[in-house]
Amino acid sequence: MSDDTVKTKTPLHDRLVELRERTAELRRGARKIEQDAGEAMRAVQAMRGEINELRARELAGDTGGNVKSAEARLRKAQKVADEGWEDRLAVARRAVALSEGQVSAFIAQNVSGLLDESRPAAVAARDRVVAALEEIDAAARGWYGEAQRVGALVNAVQIGASRAIPELGLERLRSAVSDALGSELPAPLPTTATGVWIAPEDDPDPEVREAARDRITQGRAA
Repeated sequence: MSDDTVKTKTPLHDRLVELRERTAELRRGARKIEQDAGEAMRAVQAMRGEINELRARELAGDTGGNVKSAEARLRKAQKVADEGWEDRLAVARRAVALSEGQVSAFIAQNVSGLLDESRPAAVAARDRVVAALEEIDAAARGWYGEAQRVGALVNAVQIGASRAIPELGLERLRSAVSDALGSELPAPLPTTATGVWIAPEDDPDPEVREAARDRITQGRAA
């Protein structure tokens, strides 16, 4: 059975993919803000270093530099560096945390449905393993059968000549394959029913979690 034969609809998994892609996009955005902020600060530091060098050269009698032009570029770089990077990064990171919480909450709330959607692909994966093991077993049987046939031929000429035929060296593998085929191989799914209950104060969604903890704190204060 190939992957192409598993065509069941998976709306919950599709939604989970959307949530994870949004989280990944938010992470990329946060990293970009962090990178831009770092570049802005490095630009300011570089301009300050350039201005200090030009001023030092002026004191030493070198008037070939243009300090005013460098100071203008410093003001421009400083303006970029002062664009509220810290707040922008805090907002971006908070958005990532909220999105991660939504992913975790979605999984917790829909785990049974997600497992049900996973079943066809999981069973197909198990069936592919069984098919592969059966192929290995058949191939090994074929090898040993051919070895016996060839051994009978050479033994007809000289007794014991079949000992010159090398061993396949896969006895342990054959034994493991035989044991596996002799049992019912599992699909990669939980063997018992999975139910998930998460206390509100431990909810992966930050807003739900913090609201629940506030209620607990208020109740204790009363």
